[in-house]
Amino acid sequence: MPAVKQQLKVTVLVLCWNNQDLLGECFKSIFDQSYDNFDVIMVDNGSKDSSVAFTRKHFPKVRLIETGKNNGFAIGNNIGIKEALKDSDCQYIVLLNTDATLRKDWLEKMVEFAENHPRLGSAQSPTLDYFDHDILDSNGICMDRWGLATQIGYRQSNVRYETQRVFGVNAAAAIFSRAFLEEQPFGDDYLDHDLWMYLEDVDLAARATMMGWESWVVAETFAYHMGSASSAKLPGAFSLYMTYRNNALVLIKNFPWRIILRTLPGLFRAEAYRIRGFLRERKYGLIKAMVMGRLRSLPLFPLFLIKRGKLKKYWKIDSTELWELMKAPRLPKLPPAKRRFGSEAVAVVVVSHNNATTIEACLNALKSQEYPNLEIIVVDNISTDGTTKIIKEKYPEITLLEPKLDLGFANGFNVGLTRVLPDNPEYFALIRATAMVGNGWLKQMIEIMHEKPMAFAVSSRLETPDGSVYNQGFTFHPVAGANPKTFEGNKTREVFAASDYASFFRTDKLTLIGLLDGDFFDGLEDVDLCMRARLMGYEVWSNPMAKVIVNPIEPSRKRLWYQTQKNLMLMFLKNMPAKLFWKYLPAMVASQVAATGRSISEGYLPQQTKAFAKVVFRLPRMMRLRNRTNRHKRRLQQELDKKIGLEALRLEL
Repeated sequence: MPAVKQQLKVTVLVLCWNNQDLLGECFKSIFDQSYDNFDVIMVDNGSKDSSVAFTRKHFPKVRLIETGKNNGFAIGNNIGIKEALKDSDCQYIVLLNTDATLRKDWLEKMVEFAENHPRLGSAQSPTLDYFDHDILDSNGICMDRWGLATQIGYRQSNVRYETQRVFGVNAAAAIFSRAFLEEQPFGDDYLDHDLWMYLEDVDLAARATMMGWESWVVAETFAYHMGSASSAKLPGAFSLYMTYRNNALVLIKNFPWRIILRTLPGLFRAEAYRIRGFLRERKYGLIKAMVMGRLRSLPLFPLFLIKRGKLKKYWKIDSTELWELMKAPRLPKLPPAKRRFGSEAVAVVVVSHNNATTIEACLNALKSQEYPNLEIIVVDNISTDGTTKIIKEKYPEITLLEPKLDLGFANGFNVGLTRVLPDNPEYFALIRATAMVGNGWLKQMIEIMHEKPMAFAVSSRLETPDGSVYNQGFTFHPVAGANPKTFEGNKTREVFAASDYASFFRTDKLTLIGLLDGDFFDGLEDVDLCMRARLMGYEVWSNPMAKVIVNPIEPSRKRLWYQTQKNLMLMFLKNMPAKLFWKYLPAMVASQVAATGRSISEGYLPQQTKAFAKVVFRLPRMMRLRNRTNRHKRRLQQELDKKIGLEALRLEL
């Protein structure tokens, strides 16, 4: 694009609160800009360190405003914006966090883009992680269809950046037009001071969208953000409390009632999932912060309804257009050939239970993979043999989660996944603490994922310590159940399901497929997960080159009987396509009658009765999950134009 002929005046506003250690690099990135016509204002929110003295000494061109107290993010920025707009030549205002820096051409590119878009209210560039530029911090913000504010692309890597319109921008490094700010109906309260901190930029974005202004991400340049430089100094649950408090206020202030009602089911479901996760981890303080945030928002409802009334006069779009803008855009991935090895984030979840004799070999093998972007999380199911002591003493860098009860492998893996999924790793691995991956295992798994774009899971070649093959994946029959599969040669083959002793998964598919089913506890939970994936059109592969040594520990015969009978019936009810369901129902009933006879003769009748009771009790839930899978199948069939359902299962009958 041609260079801007006449440089319009820009004011860069930096809000500071005890951030003297960050100011030098932040200001240097501003004054090194290729764009010349700008002023810099720093609003100091009552810093107790030497931020003001440092700025006066090293950056005398910065105009200082000292408030004398911590006014929060909204009021502090409002003071600076009001001061900047006193200059009639100022056409754009940049909000920049002290923990953010700009590429040298940032101002030039952003002003140039803004001048070519007259209805631009705000814009940002892709904001990358300050410490690792391969990781995205924010590609804009979105108020999604669950009524929750999210950072688009947060913690993703290897994405292709494109200039696009978004719901709103992240105020860590963003530019706003004077025309947009002066049109606000609340005077100089540009960022709502009643929100104080958190979601003020979401509120401004929603306001802009409803008023017909546009927000853009400009892909021609970049900013770099550390994140939480100021908020990290506040109490741990404070951000969660303020987020849930302000979320409700932003909704009722800015969104049509029709949209609010459409978001409520998803919002309640998301909160239930989060509370359930906190309960599993015994994080009662965070649950309290969530609940208190919601309760403290209630007295502010009348005030925000009054604000809603004022804003409604300026609304220029309808609910249909807003609903489309609330659809979170997906960032396209770079092709594997253009990805730097090690730039894709991988999270490994290890579940242990009294594995003191094998945990060191398991973790040492993972650490020896020499992969730079690897996170390891161990979920220990109340070990009593010193497993946790070994982890704490010898592996302090590894995250250890200690539920207060035995969750089984299914819920144990889910606890670990709940911990890592917010970081958006490209891949995750599920490994039992009795498994030891071979050299280069991680690299071999990633290569298969690159070769097979429709792969959801890759299974390893599991061998026992004596060298015999234990499992290379599973076959499946709706009556006989899942059976370990082995084959000769080093050729990669497609299998029905991967074993969670050591398997590798693509994270972006998990949002549709769902986590492991906790009702399976321990047994067939991996087959159930892969079966859901296959029903949705994805593939499962076995990589015979990725060798893993396992020490399989079989449960007692009675427990094995109960888990196998229960889980096979649950999987049949939940996942089997209708045509196959009715085709194999008589054989399934006959099989269970025969199993009951065997249970009587072998002394397993209590376990068989318990399995039947559990299935009957969980039947309504299985039907709900069945309907959920069918909905996703229909949607994916339209989007991917791919045959799924019976053909995708490829049952070995």
